[in-house]
Amino acid sequence: MQASINCCAFIALLGLCVLSGCDNTDSDNATPSTTTTVQSTSTTTTIATNTLSFLDIHSHIFREDQNLQKIVTCMQENGIEKICLSGFSYRSVVSGVALDDKIEQAYNEYPDLFIPFLRGFDLQDTAAPSYVREKLAQKKFKGIGELIINGHGIAIAADNKVLMEIYRIAGECAVPVLIHMTIGSNSENEPGR
Repeated sequence: MQASINCCAFIALLGLCVLSGCDNTDSDNATPSTTTTVQSTSTTTTIATNTLSFLDIHSHIFREDQNLQKIVTCMQENGIEKICLSGFSYRSVVSGVALDDKIEQAYNEYPDLFIPFLRGFDLQDTAAPSYVREKLAQKKFKGIGELIINGHGIAIAADNKVLMEIYRIAGECAVPVLIHMTIGSNSENEPGR
């Protein structure tokens, strides 16, 4: 099976090769059944993907009725071992909480496949830290985010009182916080400030 991917993915694949102990220098002993061709503007590299384990560190569920089995099938077909999964909603905090429930469901049904990240709260609402503390106390969510600080038409202070309290809670619970910062973009789709 051959797949072409862009240069950004090339960097990620190189990191995965290093992390998985992949060594493509001994071509006499390599009999890859699956390869990925990575192309940049000046080079093409082929990597034996049957020796790699892929970890998707940033994926979202956008709807409460998302079919989890389709995600699992996609993972299996593409060699993705685990996904850090969070909800993503512009509609309301209510739908964000419903997406957190869906993320929790994904983890309950497939604990070996999904790493659940908490995101169903307003980043400026003084009630958010209580929600975060309550959810993290259940020991299901392994991280917080993706918190949109700057991007997608949003620009808030990364050090506002609510976020500082959420960062403190994350530290107490020893979970990572995934932050989205778009810096210097002139794109209409992803304006940065």
